[in-house]
Amino acid sequence: MNNLSPHAQRVLEWRESLALLSESRFFEIIRMYLGNIKTPFNKQKLIEELGAFLRKAENRAVIFALLEKEEIELLAAVKFIEKPTREKIRDFFQDSYSYAFIFDKTLNLEERLLVYEYNDKSTGEQYLKLNPTFDTDFDTMLVPSVLLHPAVVAERDFDGGWSDCVSVELLAAFVAFVSETKDLTKADGSFKKRVAAEVEKRFGSRGDKLLSILSAFVNLSIMVQGEHGMEIDWGRLFAFASLSPVLEKLYLCVSSTRLSRDELVRRSRILLGTLVSIPESGYTKEMIIRSSALFIARENSIPGSRILGTRGRFSSIIAHMSLGGDDSSENDFSSSSISQRVIDAAVQFGLLERLGKTAAGEDVFVPSEIVRSAGDECFDGSPVFQGEAKKVLTVDSGLCVRIMPGLSLGELLKLVRFLEIKEYDTAITFELTKDSCMRGFDLGLGVEDMLSLLETYSSYELPQNLRISVDDWYASYSSVSLFHGYVLRVASDKIGLLENNSRVKKYISGTLAPGVYLLRVVNDNEAQYVASLLGFGHAGDVARCKSTLQKIGYPALHVSREELCGAPVGETVGAEGSSPDVIENHLEKMRAALSALKLPDEQEEGLLLRINRKIVLSPEQLKGETVKFERTEAGGMDFSGKLHVIDTAISSSSMLAVEFSNPDESKKESSCLLGRPVAIEKENGASYLRIVLEPEKTERIFEIGRISFVKKIRDSIF
Repeated sequence: MNNLSPHAQRVLEWRESLALLSESRFFEIIRMYLGNIKTPFNKQKLIEELGAFLRKAENRAVIFALLEKEEIELLAAVKFIEKPTREKIRDFFQDSYSYAFIFDKTLNLEERLLVYEYNDKSTGEQYLKLNPTFDTDFDTMLVPSVLLHPAVVAERDFDGGWSDCVSVELLAAFVAFVSETKDLTKADGSFKKRVAAEVEKRFGSRGDKLLSILSAFVNLSIMVQGEHGMEIDWGRLFAFASLSPVLEKLYLCVSSTRLSRDELVRRSRILLGTLVSIPESGYTKEMIIRSSALFIARENSIPGSRILGTRGRFSSIIAHMSLGGDDSSENDFSSSSISQRVIDAAVQFGLLERLGKTAAGEDVFVPSEIVRSAGDECFDGSPVFQGEAKKVLTVDSGLCVRIMPGLSLGELLKLVRFLEIKEYDTAITFELTKDSCMRGFDLGLGVEDMLSLLETYSSYELPQNLRISVDDWYASYSSVSLFHGYVLRVASDKIGLLENNSRVKKYISGTLAPGVYLLRVVNDNEAQYVASLLGFGHAGDVARCKSTLQKIGYPALHVSREELCGAPVGETVGAEGSSPDVIENHLEKMRAALSALKLPDEQEEGLLLRINRKIVLSPEQLKGETVKFERTEAGGMDFSGKLHVIDTAISSSSMLAVEFSNPDESKKESSCLLGRPVAIEKENGASYLRIVLEPEKTERIFEIGRISFVKKIRDSIF
């Protein structure tokens, strides 16, 4: 049985990675740090000596004194990204660092023995890890805040970008529009031409927002494409409206991006954690995406954590949600497109608001008031207590209904079941029509239900002609009835028993005649179950019919702000890195010590390269006989030197960094490129480099004469 501590196991893993190096690479590392190797030698003994060298306090002090801010950020990324590769690190940093910069810096961190590459034997995947020799240093230096930089607002946005975000009023108005229109979209998901015209007429320029709402409702199975168009599952819709406003918007944001069903709760928790962790000074979008990525890593590294829950807890609920769409799951951050879309949706749905812009013109965001003011009970799914009904509604004699803001989504939905949307503005204009009332009657509302709801929220007495109109429409509606479903008939002497049975009454949709009832059930088993609740007789076999009784709720997140934000970070030791002066002072001392040795030019040039790459910690490492000189870079007018470097890179299958002194301003990424050179080709007296760029794997051709600098970059030492 393996009784080693996790730290000891990581040390053994690091030693094993060194032992598996090729002979030339292994001895090169040993010579750089320990000098010439005395024979006979033992490989394991040399690895132990190297570990002892790194554990010396004076050497550790120099190693960490030579770290720059960017290098500390890369080390933190290696620590917090799950199974980090250079490609994942590039995606994590977005546009902050180029792939060429990340490749060169991480390779240098390997040479300085701060990082190593580990090959997972079970998957064959190779990724970066931190050297466990420095665990105590890394624990105090590498914390999430190293990667997350609060924004500095240069221009404040007093509007906050909140003037036209998705509100509960817009959600309710759109529900009214869908219940009336039904046939909404083309095959590509856009509104049909006539629908788009109606949307613009009633909602103005909010068409894109409505499409996002529609996508979210479809993915939450609140709206379902039926035989005659878009059908609303009112049971699901009211279950959704029973959530707190924060959870409503979280689920809408996540669902509008068309994630797979298993991702709904997971992504909602990640988004919530990301939002509440944003400081008062705000984050740019890049920092928000980084924070989201760190929450993903936190979830994957803590199995069963209450921060992000376990899927099994909600699996029976989520299984009923036909979320559809893109079934991709972002278990890492090799692609940040999902995070990008979720954050865009958070702005659109009003969970994020703009604080202003940085000096570079980047938008700065903070959590909106709905997030800042929400307590833990709101994260736990509890709706906010509304108190007494707000009087925000007026009805005129023309049956025009105007509703001002102030009602919850659930309260608005009760009203829009029998109203027709006319115009969406600060005050929403609805109309009570025969068709809208018919839809309300179909949903089981009676005349008194409608009038009572209007009266509850009305600022004034309802007009007298309102009851007359609704009574007339109901008389027309009830004169002819068409039913489809399960019918329960009981003997006349049993009617009293049924009507006093509360367990049965909740399944009764309507009374067709004395003793004849229409049931609200979904299948034969449910119908027979209802009959069994009566306690007498046997219903026998029944036919199947469609029902909308089933109401699936939506899960709460069961987290607190404290859990989401995590433990306080505390003071970060050395997170900003050493100043350029401190680093340059050390390099100058090493260069002076090297110059004093009077070594041959090739040995001196090789050791100087080690000094500049911060591999040399003390003058004891400056031993000329440990150097095997190789020219790795050339530039300027040294055309033959550039050809030599390119040629040796091709022959050794090494990477090549290519720089241009005058890049095309429209293609700034061309100023520094990284790739694997394929060939040197000549045409019309000019020489060209054919190279496959990394990580895109695209082949390009460059005229060598236009290249200002080339540098051969050897692959990882591991």
